[in-house]
Amino acid sequence: MTEEQFREWLRHIDQNKDGRISKEELNAALKTLGLRCKRLRAWWVMKKNDTDKSGYIDTESEIRALMEHARKHWGIDIRSK
Repeated sequence: MTEEQFREWLRHIDQNKDGRISKEELNAALKTLGLRCKRLRAWWVMKKNDTDKSGYIDTESEIRALMEHARKHWGIDIRSK
């Protein structure tokens, strides 16, 4: 998966199209990946990656941190291009 494809996935899971990923949207997306303990994972991912504590993944640095998290913890191979 390329970074652009990952960003497209984020746009797809942004259900209300506000340009931000909420914990609820992330929880729903994790279900599609088949990850276990989805609610706990969504909470933990938000806690680790929502650096400005806005309740959303919504800045470039938070998106990059989420990509790194996906690489390390979800086994998603994300490459530049």
